[in-house]
Amino acid sequence: MVNPIFNRPKIAKLQLVILYLLLASLFFACSPTTVQPKEGVWYQVREGETLDAIAQRFSVDVILIQRENQIYDARDIFVGMNIFIPRTQGIGVSPQIEAGRGQIRMIWPSLGTISSGFGKRQGRMHHGVDLTRDQGKDILAASSGVVEFLGVQSGYGRTIIIDHGNGIKTLYAHNEKFYTKKGRRVKQGTKIAKMGNTGRSTGIHLHFEVRVNGEKVNPLRFLPVR
Repeated sequence: MVNPIFNRPKIAKLQLVILYLLLASLFFACSPTTVQPKEGVWYQVREGETLDAIAQRFSVDVILIQRENQIYDARDIFVGMNIFIPRTQGIGVSPQIEAGRGQIRMIWPSLGTISSGFGKRQGRMHHGVDLTRDQGKDILAASSGVVEFLGVQSGYGRTIIIDHGNGIKTLYAHNEKFYTKKGRRVKQGTKIAKMGNTGRSTGIHLHFEVRVNGEKVNPLRFLPVR
């Protein structure tokens, strides 16, 4: 009987199989990987623009822009910076937000400067916009509704929540003084409070939130561009 170790035809066949496997692995390793392009556009930041304003212009949540461009603080953008705006044409906006925008028209609760926008801030999520007192301390109802809550909330200090119907509510925090009462129906533009520094706050300002069916959303989606 012939020793299989010295069976040359079998050894040659085995070598061919090994060579074939090596060539196949090299072929697949060198083949280009197909990458699906992301939906969106590139945009260059202009003078005076904020990330919130850009997000509002393209109807995209500011958090999506921050995530795509690895912007951890919305204030870190600069003039001339190229950023990718993902999912334009309203994609990525929840149906609740889109429905809410069509049901209500808001005004700015204060004409103060935006000192902090909606989005991540120092590693934590900031669920509203902060407005300074440089245009006065009066706080106005952003839209007509019923005062659902008036009192103190943890972190927010003296707080007012107005129910505008259809699952839409607005919150006004850190107040010094109230000018309305719980259960009262207020009209848009009614003076409801005075800016303060109550709760978790580092200075006199208004923290303003919009909630749609319990979801805290970017107030700039509801407020007029200014």
